[in-house]
Amino acid sequence: MAIVIYPPTIDWEYMKQRPQHIMSMFASHGFPVLYFNKQNKEGPVLYKAAPNLYVVNHFEFFMQVLFPLLNGEKKLYWSSWSKMLGIASHFQPDTIVYDCVDDFPDWETDEKNWVHLADMIVCTADHLQQKMQQQAPGKPITMIRNGCDWNHFSAAVSMETQSLHPLSPTAEFKIGYIGAWAPWVDEELIRKVASAFPNSQVIIVGPKLRADGDQLGSNVFNLGYRNYDELPQILSYLDVCIIPFRINRITESTNPIKVYEYLAAGKQVVSTNLPEVRKLQAFVSVADNHDEFIESVRSALESSKEERFSLSQFARAFSWEQRFAQIYAMLKQHSPDIISPSPAPAKLSGLLDAMAKGYVSSLIPLVHGTVNSYYETRVLVDDYPMIGKLPRGEYQCFLQIESGVTLPIFERAYLEFECSAQHAATMDIIVQVGISSITWDPRQLTFRNKPSSTPCSVCKYSDYVSSTISVEVTSILQAGSLVSFHLSTLQPQLIGIQKPRLTLISQS
Repeated sequence: MAIVIYPPTIDWEYMKQRPQHIMSMFASHGFPVLYFNKQNKEGPVLYKAAPNLYVVNHFEFFMQVLFPLLNGEKKLYWSSWSKMLGIASHFQPDTIVYDCVDDFPDWETDEKNWVHLADMIVCTADHLQQKMQQQAPGKPITMIRNGCDWNHFSAAVSMETQSLHPLSPTAEFKIGYIGAWAPWVDEELIRKVASAFPNSQVIIVGPKLRADGDQLGSNVFNLGYRNYDELPQILSYLDVCIIPFRINRITESTNPIKVYEYLAAGKQVVSTNLPEVRKLQAFVSVADNHDEFIESVRSALESSKEERFSLSQFARAFSWEQRFAQIYAMLKQHSPDIISPSPAPAKLSGLLDAMAKGYVSSLIPLVHGTVNSYYETRVLVDDYPMIGKLPRGEYQCFLQIESGVTLPIFERAYLEFECSAQHAATMDIIVQVGISSITWDPRQLTFRNKPSSTPCSVCKYSDYVSSTISVEVTSILQAGSLVSFHLSTLQPQLIGIQKPRLTLISQS
């Protein structure tokens, strides 16, 4: 069986979604899986998360040192982010599958540029399938919608959770939304639901991807991100589950995983009028407007709890096991070599296990000093690390190892950081990196007295596969002359430098 590669898109440990479930299915059916985290992390360069499933924590080192050891092995490249199609050649794949799961406008250019590289396309919604038929005529396109871990969520049916920290258990009813607090969530609809049921709790569980969400009503409780293992118990506490999405380009192509998970937990579900949810209308209440939504919630609260068993059994047909059966059939038809047995599976497994035990990364946080040409004599000791050439002055940033810190023995060293920008052009970020042998005191550093530096590297964010900008500095550190790094840019935007650090790779 081929090695299945999932490129850096979403971290393995973050919000278990379709990518983690599908890769887990591949692994449970005997395929070796390499799952690349989106951001470089401290710890093992590669670790074994489950039988046959290996998570890569440091992209650059793995690709430079370990990936070449897999030359000659068949590889299936599975990407659910159009940008990652453009870098598929890094992984020398035999077969490329594009798993088209969203219709984000920001992804459209990459999709048009790179979808022709895919050997097969999978879609999760009718709108996406129509779009792919137009963009990639002649390509094999298979509809494989989202699913649920039925065994995990059906456990909620037999649970009797009476309280949920930190909430009071005295509410008349509990109405819940589990998912990201994202731009497509209709906050006004949440307010109206809370107002319509003042003696109930409206509970939101999920990461916050937008700044608002705290002033939705006195009976609205945003519990934030919760671990995947906690979700069945949380669902057991709820009486009705909702999908309060706006209707727009993105949601018209959304096949929400949560609807299957809600049903598997035996919950009554009320949704706005999403095309993909309408297909489940025999088991889900779908509302055309806010008033209908509230009345549907009212009806759901009055329904018999005995229906939970039939709802859960209905969801069993949408398990990830069933979805994987569709994936396997697709591969068997269009790329049978990918599913054929490996000539030496035990040898490959042993090699991957050895890799997982071989190398570990450690992080050395760097002290920063930010300077600005407009305030050329001012010490900006309280400013965050940032760079940018703005009309009212140029920001530059210096980084150095804290005084007294001794570096351990290492084989490879990388200067690393993540970037954030004030507007959507994050992918256009260019960072110039210099090195300096002059010491500086963050309590005295200004633009006027900043140390001189020698250019070392020019980093274009869009060239990086992971979200971490990583510059190898092994030879510089081993030479022993480095004192600090100098970051700057000619771009007219403010760029935040997040978690600047040295990452040192050594043998375990």
